[in-house]
Amino acid sequence: MAQRGVIVLRRSWRWLIALLALFALVAAACGDDGDDGTTGQEGGEEDGGENTASDTGVTADTIKVAIVGADLAGLVAAGVIRGVPGDAAAINALRISYYLDKWNDEGGINGRMFEYETITWDPADPTSFDRTCNEITLDYQPFMVVNTGGGYNPDKIPCITQDGDTFFVGLDPVSKTIFEASGVNLITMAPPSEVAALGAVDALSEEGKTLPTSAKIAVLRGDNQFQIDAWDAMEPALEDAGYSNLVFTDPIRVANLSAADGARNVVLSVEAVRNSGATHVINMLPFTNYIPFPAEAEKAGLDLQYVSVDIGAGGCLAFTASQATPQLDGTPCVTSWDNMRIDDKGTVKTDSAFEAQCRTEYEEAYQGQSFPGWQLTKTNPGVPWPGLSDAGGKRLDADQSYFECTLMHVLKPALEAAGSDLTHESLAEALYAMDSFDIAASSDGEGSLAENKPFIASSMQFVTLSYHGFADPVDAKGLYGGLCLSPLSCWRTSSTEGWTPIEATLDDI
Repeated sequence: MAQRGVIVLRRSWRWLIALLALFALVAAACGDDGDDGTTGQEGGEEDGGENTASDTGVTADTIKVAIVGADLAGLVAAGVIRGVPGDAAAINALRISYYLDKWNDEGGINGRMFEYETITWDPADPTSFDRTCNEITLDYQPFMVVNTGGGYNPDKIPCITQDGDTFFVGLDPVSKTIFEASGVNLITMAPPSEVAALGAVDALSEEGKTLPTSAKIAVLRGDNQFQIDAWDAMEPALEDAGYSNLVFTDPIRVANLSAADGARNVVLSVEAVRNSGATHVINMLPFTNYIPFPAEAEKAGLDLQYVSVDIGAGGCLAFTASQATPQLDGTPCVTSWDNMRIDDKGTVKTDSAFEAQCRTEYEEAYQGQSFPGWQLTKTNPGVPWPGLSDAGGKRLDADQSYFECTLMHVLKPALEAAGSDLTHESLAEALYAMDSFDIAASSDGEGSLAENKPFIASSMQFVTLSYHGFADPVDAKGLYGGLCLSPLSCWRTSSTEGWTPIEATLDDI
């Protein structure tokens, strides 16, 4: 019998066939790049050929990289998001440029040096995605895009990967449709939206108490294609698990709208949820759309229990917990992320060896850097905001951002293995041959990639949101309200349930 948090997904052995087909590549590319602190990564030997201008954004001696980040000034000004400076894109870009500069200082990779440029989009202006796509694919024309900080709308990725034929390296979940449209030009850190949705159903059904089969369920979901794809996978799974009272499942219009306009439409759904008689809410929206709903529902006289499903950007991360309202206390989530750093018994998680290396590199990246209203001296585990001070005035610098470190440590050996004839195809083949490597703050510290698994996460876990007031004092253990490592709310991992392997590949969705 599966335990709480276990993801019971149908096993497919087709992944083994794909790995056998890649055996020759693994044998040729096999190596241990011990300098980067990771284990099991397949860094390849150089092929000894002469470099050429082998693909878009690649010359004999350069590789062009676009660092793509969100310009959050509009959301901050609109009050949709709090705790971050408006110039977050420039701050976050250092998480990528630090490594590119470091590699250049070491002589580049396979004789090529890196050029890079930061390109932004504005979540407050959905038309900015088209501008960003044009700037990337028509003006700058890089070999690859790395999305620092995440948040890029999955539905807009194919404009870059398919139409622009540019490699995209992302953090957030995307759906199978996006992977298929992108061909070899896309990898992500998080599992596909459908896998996250199915995992949530399995875990909640097995646990049985948080979401009983007697619940009358309203589903808050959007109309972006990746959100539709996730729901198409989730709806029959809910029904098969005995959740027959799906009383409100209409898609809410958020596609091609600003986060503020999308949030207004979500608030407008409160009346429909009340009329449906719902007792529980399954949320499949990003926090920028979703956060106003619980307070408005309470004002309307609703007493609802909430469940989060981590299918897109702004899911069950430490930062999203910091945006929570009191109504969300106790909200469960099944996720591949693990940057919460504390469990439900108050035990603080210590860094793994790789996470400690990432922390050192993150602090090095920001040494001597200063932005208006933001400066890092030393990271504090579990603190989700930069430059945060608690109610007593104690300064708490933000925790490291673990995820970009993982991506860059994955990219380096893959770029080395791709050799002198660097193309999107040779990079993809090198990535697909990396069947086990260290990662930070996700998936129990271990990731993998394969041709039918272009996502790094290999397992998921059960977490719960703990809400507490900002004024709560810090206790002798260094916990605020006895719950979290910062004066803000947090996700806490389960102390009794472990990680569950993701057995699904794209073939199973």
